[in-house]
Amino acid sequence: MDSIHIINIAIAIGFIAAIAFSVYFFHKHRETALKLKALVNKMKRINSKSDASSSQLFSQFTSLIHDEKLYRDVTLDRETICQRLGIERHTLNHLLNEHAGGQSVPGYINNVRMDVAYEMLRDNPDCSIADVAAAVGFTPQNLRIQFKRRYGVTPMEYRLNRQNASKTLV
Repeated sequence: MDSIHIINIAIAIGFIAAIAFSVYFFHKHRETALKLKALVNKMKRINSKSDASSSQLFSQFTSLIHDEKLYRDVTLDRETICQRLGIERHTLNHLLNEHAGGQSVPGYINNVRMDVAYEMLRDNPDCSIADVAAAVGFTPQNLRIQFKRRYGVTPMEYRLNRQNASKTLV
């Protein structure tokens, strides 16, 4: 009977050890889960601050290009913009990816130039195409190529079409 009694005690000790291990494991798992949840919440707060600062930085970028009319500079490049904003090149690329549909820096600037050129051609019929090109940071040839690519007609053809349309309305 001693051996049965010893076996029962061993089983009881094993059972108690298993319960103790399970309690310990559950406690550690719960502790880890709480730490992980706190970390996730902290990351969410950091990301929301980052999103706000990213939006603010993109606003500074667009203000620099539009309001300060940096697009007029034919030699404008990514490094100049980064220096003015005090950011790294990859940060500027990230801003454009996040806020401008993934456009490249030259693509974004050319789009601004094209928008302004279109408005100038539409609103200032007496302004020469060379003057429009210079005002938006293009050479006349580059304006012609970019305008045709975007609108399907050259700046001169656009002007002629507008003149003919206005004559038929009169």
